[in-house]
Amino acid sequence: MSIMSLEANMNKIQKDRAYRIKENRIYSQKGFTLIEILIVLALLMALLSMAVPTLHNSLSEYRLQMAARQVQKDMLWAREQTVKNRQHHSIYFHQGSNRYDVRGRGSQIIYIQYLPSGVVINSTTFLVRRDLSTFGIDGRSSNPVLGGTITLRNERGHFRHVILSRNGRVRISKTPPGSPD
Repeated sequence: MSIMSLEANMNKIQKDRAYRIKENRIYSQKGFTLIEILIVLALLMALLSMAVPTLHNSLSEYRLQMAARQVQKDMLWAREQTVKNRQHHSIYFHQGSNRYDVRGRGSQIIYIQYLPSGVVINSTTFLVRRDLSTFGIDGRSSNPVLGGTITLRNERGHFRHVILSRNGRVRISKTPPGSPD
């Protein structure tokens, strides 16, 4: 073999090796292109924009239901304390605000309860004093004839009605009393 043919073979081997290295780099690179990442981000943003209003509505409804349960619980507690201690307890509702006071003997405030953010006391329908629910020592509502209703409203305009019957039962409803379900 001549030196020329050896050099030609060496050049051929080096070119072959360089080609294989270059070829391997092209096919072995892993990752995403900028365009692929942008497409995925655009799709995620579109999905998120559809989900956020639904989540906000659900959270608003949850707060409203939680507030109604809190009012119900406090009314039942005031009723229980009236029967247990044989002293009148009452709840004063601040209409248009997010708070009410639980009161004991002599209208002394026992505690103030704040409703969750976005929930307000829309209206009350107690007969003697529209904003005051009182229990008699037998556990019944001291509001003559009918008991009453506390209507709560959230920022989306949805309502929950906490209904106090004459016999002292407290329940929660999506519809006001007397309306068809």
